[in-house]
Amino acid sequence: MDRRDRFSVMACDSECRELGAMRAPSIGAAKDASVWLGQQPAAGASDIVSSIRTAAGKLAADGQRERWVIFVGDGFASTGFRKAGDVEAAISASTQGVNVSTIGLGTDADSAVLGAVARGGGGSYLAWVPGQSVKTAAMASLESTFGGALRNATIELPTGLADVAPTVLPTIRTGEEVLVAARLTGDVQGDIVLRGTVGGEKFEQRYPLKLAASAGAGNRFVPRLWASLAIEQLERKAKGDD
Repeated sequence: MDRRDRFSVMACDSECRELGAMRAPSIGAAKDASVWLGQQPAAGASDIVSSIRTAAGKLAADGQRERWVIFVGDGFASTGFRKAGDVEAAISASTQGVNVSTIGLGTDADSAVLGAVARGGGGSYLAWVPGQSVKTAAMASLESTFGGALRNATIELPTGLADVAPTVLPTIRTGEEVLVAARLTGDVQGDIVLRGTVGGEKFEQRYPLKLAASAGAGNRFVPRLWASLAIEQLERKAKGDD
């Protein structure tokens, strides 16, 4: 973190407990946070939306700094909003002016909900998996808050591709991969156009694409991939149970 940054730490279950007032990052502050976290009981109900709202409410408007909430957890809520679509809408509606990123802990983390939180908050979702160092995960998370990410991303596909999923892209970090699938209605030749903003400036990049329809055995995974992305999109819109 930059020496001009300010931070605090919260531990939340049904209620949130805070380390204290915002402070500058330092070795001493990191030790204080580590000791304090070690004293917090790991018990109680979990409400992701309420926790993030509480944290966002602690961040006073500051024209000199961006305001960020970084949520670290497995993404499972035992109370409050639980469906990804509901979570995304609730975060988007209640964190105006505050960006939210998420870090998923473990291979069982609910990536759908954590991804929805990040989309609603205009941040990024990162998976922290066994074997990855704390330093690597922390650096990736901080990188996503320093302007080196594509925000408000949109994608335009050439004629011949329909029923695109997902239709709403997340904030894309430098080097991050995002899967986009579509139905092929015929041979395709044209440009994929990716637009958004990077560091507050407009961004546009074109990628030439040429596709020929084929029934080869190696392509059998493609319909399943499209179906999984389309189902995930329906669940985000709270239509997964229809």
